[in-house]
Parts: sequence; C-alpha cells; structure tokens
Amino acid sequence: MSDDQSNQRAAAALARLIHHGIAAVPPADLPEDWREAYQAVRAVSGGLFQRQQAFQAAIAGSSFAVHMELEVEDAFDAIPDPPQDSLRVYSAWETLDQPPAQDWCVQGIITRPSLNMLVGAPGAKKTWLALDLAVSVASGQPWLGHPVGAHGNAPSQSSPLVGAGSPRPGIPVLILDQEGGLQRTWDRLGRTLRGHGLAGESLPGVSRADSPKGHEVPLHFIPPAGYNLANPSEVDAIAARARSLKAGLIIIDALVNVMSGVDENNVLSMQPVIANLSRLAREANAAVLVIHHANKRGVFRGSSLIASGVDHMLAIESAPDEDIIHLVTLKARDIAPVSLTAQASFGRGPGGQATFHLTPASTAAAAARSLSPAAGEILGLLQTEPMTFPELTACLADIAPGSIRNLLHYLVTSGHVQRADGGSRGQKALYQLANAQTPIPGAVVPSNPPSPTA
Repeated sequence: MSDDQSNQRAAAALARLIHHGIAAVPPADLPEDWREAYQAVRAVSGGLFQRQQAFQAAIAGSSFAVHMELEVEDAFDAIPDPPQDSLRVYSAWETLDQPPAQDWCVQGIITRPSLNMLVGAPGAKKTWLALDLAVSVASGQPWLGHPVGAHGNAPSQSSPLVGAGSPRPGIPVLILDQEGGLQRTWDRLGRTLRGHGLAGESLPGVSRADSPKGHEVPLHFIPPAGYNLANPSEVDAIAARARSLKAGLIIIDALVNVMSGVDENNVLSMQPVIANLSRLAREANAAVLVIHHANKRGVFRGSSLIASGVDHMLAIESAPDEDIIHLVTLKARDIAPVSLTAQASFGRGPGGQATFHLTPASTAAAAARSLSPAAGEILGLLQTEPMTFPELTACLADIAPGSIRNLLHYLVTSGHVQRADGGSRGQKALYQLANAQTPIPGAVVPSNPPSPTA
C-alpha cells in the first residue's frame, strides 16, 4: 500500500471516529503520523465537539498538521449522512407476487426488524446470555446451534468478515449498556470475546480457527448515558448511530434504565416507550433485544401492553449458583415458539484471563430443567382435572393469554401435558397431565382453585 493510500485510509478512520465516535481500526494499523491523533480522539468520552477539539490539539505541534486536517476534511465529505426519510409505499398488486424473504438475525429465534424482550429474575444471567448472543451475531458464529443471518441477506462483500475461511459474515451489533457501567461491561464483553476464541487464543473445546479476531468483529457498546426512550428525539439519536454502524442487532440493558419517570404498570405511560422501541427496530432495520425483569411467577413485570407490543418474548431461567440456562418463549408473533437449554462456561484462557461462552446443553440437562412458577401453576390446575385453554386463562387471569398459550406449547412438547381430546383438528383442545399418576416437581396444586366460570 502506498503512503498516499495509507494516509487516506487513516484519514477515513479518523473522520469516522470524530464524526460517529466509532473506532473502526486498531491504532497499530495506522501510520505513525496518524496514530497519536487517533489515540487522542479515541480517549475522548464526550461528543462530536470534544472529539474535534481533541483532534486539533493532537496535531497542533505536527509538521503535517495542515495536510492531516485537509485529508480528514476530504474524508468527512465521503461519510454519508443517515437518510431522513426511509418510507417505502407499496401497491396492493405487489402482494400478488411472493413476499420478501424473511430476514433473520438468528434463524428461528430473532427476525429483523423486530422488537424482542428477554425477561428473567435477578441472577438468571440475562446480561451474560445477551453478550454471548452479541458476540455470536457479530462474529457470524452459530448461536446455540442456530445459524446467524440468512443466505439471502448477508452483508456486502466490503464487510471485513467476508473472505477465505469465514463461513458466514457477522452482523454488526450495538449494545446500549444502561445498567452495568463501563468497567463491568468492558470486563464481561472481554471475557465473552475470549470465550469465543476471538483473542487469538486456543481454547479447549472451542474450535474457532476460521473466525475473525476481536478487532475485526463489528461489535460496539455505549456505556450509561441517561437515555430516556419515552423521548422520541433520543430514539432518533440511537437510530442514527445504529444506521451509521449498519447494526442489525441492538441490545438494550435494561428496560427500567431507559424510561426514567415512566410507570411500567401503567398502559398510558408505557405506550410511548414500546412504540419508540418498535420504531427504533424499523428505522434501523435491526432486531432490538430489550432485557427486562420477571416477576415472582417467572412472567414479565409490568403492563400487559409490554407483551402485546413485542414480537418475541423469551423467559430465561437459571439459578445464580447453577451453570444451566433455560430459555423458553412466552409470546411469539409469526415464528414458532422455542425452548432452548444452554451450558454456561466460566473459565480461564491459556494466558490466565477470564473467559465465558454458552454452548447447547446436553439432552439430559434439558430434560432435567425446572419449571417456572407460572408453568407450575398450570400443572397444578391440571392435576385437579383436564381443562380447556379458556378455562386456564380464566383461572390465571393475571397472566397474559399469549404467555399461557406458549407455556402450554412448551409443556406439551416437553411431555408434561397432552391433549385429552386426542388432538384432532376441529375439536376443542382439552389439556391433561401426560401421566396423572406421577407427581411433577414444580407443580403447584391450588388449595382452593378459582372457578373457571367465575
């Protein structure tokens, strides 16, 4: 590469860092003349104005200052502004042709664009699971056996992840960490990158020879910045940043931290937040995954509007002191419910640094999974007598019908429950325990069950 080409590449990287706050390349990849300025701007935690000042200060004493400033200005002109109007109007006759292919973030689990929610109790490893998902998506590695992306929706050939030995390009990821803080997220993300073999280390049981290295993975995070997603202008700012990164997955940790002053139990208060999150997914053409807390029954906390507004809600179940994680659909729109069991591996790499990654759990671990309190209540009701879906929803009136339906789907597929009517089409579904003579751990038998007709 000629000196002119190296300077142009360095100017482009520095312009992007100043304009969008994105460190696209490691400093070591830049010519020596540019490295100090790049590192000075990278160290700034403020906004555009502060980054511009840091750049000017860093080059002030250089004999190449004028040349560098002009190079960066030229590079600025080449950075496209995000589109202000992305509306596409369709005509009815177009629907006579085949619809567009489904765009996946993780096949069978997360579509894009879509709004998704991960709910779980404190200590259930929600953030760890989200970081493992982020690293898998950004590096193009399958997540818990499910491929990332779709064959027809891969990034362009300009992606740094496209090339010999890379089976599938990764999808850029943006994490809004509004709960853990810079040091905590830095540590956990570093552990997860190392756990996926993206730090150049050879890890036992992890074959990542063909994967990109850490600096090639398009994964970015924003530490706590006081976002309030009830405010449309702040959603616009996040959408613009996501578009500048071409992010296909946006992870928000956690819901309660991005809606200051909003009552999660109030429908009118929550409506703008859920609407803005859905708009963020559409405008960024990304899958948005929001981490949220579960109530004591293992169901999402807050207004029923939360469940009705999301495309896929997943419940995570894992005791703080166990390394098995269970993931089950509470509500799904246009995709089949899922039930996954994962093994969490916390360890040390060859250099002694901490690592973390998830792998699909064994069949035995999946079969031995404990039931959520809500699932236990369904089994407890069925231990009394077979019941229809409307009867169950009447008895469990404070649980969303969609959540009950998906819990029933899991209980049927896991062998806990079966159709008492034989399961024929056209018959009203009647559910009973698969083996009424065998007590089921986790089943909660109500002492005085409410009447389904009350």
